[in-house]
Amino acid sequence: MVSYDPESEADGRYVVAFVESAGEVSPVFQRKVNDIFEKHLPHVDPEAWYRTEDVVLAFTEVRDEIGSKTMEQGGAEAAKAIPWPDSVSTLSEALGVLIEQHREAYRDSTQTNPAGNYTVEEHDGRTVRVGILEGFPYGPGFARGVFRQVAAEFGPEDSQPTLDEIEPDTSESHAWELTW
Repeated sequence: MVSYDPESEADGRYVVAFVESAGEVSPVFQRKVNDIFEKHLPHVDPEAWYRTEDVVLAFTEVRDEIGSKTMEQGGAEAAKAIPWPDSVSTLSEALGVLIEQHREAYRDSTQTNPAGNYTVEEHDGRTVRVGILEGFPYGPGFARGVFRQVAAEFGPEDSQPTLDEIEPDTSESHAWELTW
């Protein structure tokens, strides 16, 4: 299994988006998430960079202590924080950019994918195979939230994104068929 690079640094804008998303689940979750992040990453700032290991520890504790709904909501909010280029107007383009944006959300690493990455395989007009590579440290719930949000934002107006789990390939830890 390929692991993430614990010494790389993660972009604070996605950390802040995740932390702030907990309030959309409930005020109780917001307090719990704030407490967890304060323990691992005091003074979360969207302009800062954080050691990936500290980010992963905080995300893991949130997943273990609070649950998957918070992780999915956090993934959706992190996707909203992506600085999409103006040239991106379709879901296909957005999914391609998602992979590059995830790479760019990390620095100070010799690995191509310091924190795993997303996978995308086009199928037909309203179906695509998506997944996460081994080494993606934020878990499948977070990735589901990201994929749903990207599909909702860049799919046709009548999109209702759904993810059905499928067998991952040998480089992936999880995979889904995304329809909209």
